[in-house]
Amino acid sequence: MSATKTPVEVEGKALTLSNLDKVLYPAVALTKRDVLRYYTAIGPVLLPHLAGRPVTFKRAPTAWREVPSSRSTSRAARPGGSRPSRSPPKTSRARRQR
Repeated sequence: MSATKTPVEVEGKALTLSNLDKVLYPAVALTKRDVLRYYTAIGPVLLPHLAGRPVTFKRAPTAWREVPSSRSTSRAARPGGSRPSRSPPKTSRARRQR
């Protein structure tokens, strides 16, 4: 199955969005498109509160129930301004060993 791609322009930057009809929250049938619309609507209020703060993104690209990987935007966590690194997903076994 090929991903449906939608080109958009945001503040003069060309972006390509994919899989906008993918259901991200099955319990309430919210799609990726719904989530993007929500963040677009609240962005002007939310972004001033997030400015300059580290943010961690959690990804579970193939299934909403899988253990997500993390990506941090914190400069303190990245010496010398290196690029963010992705954490490998934690397995059940790794969690039990802690």
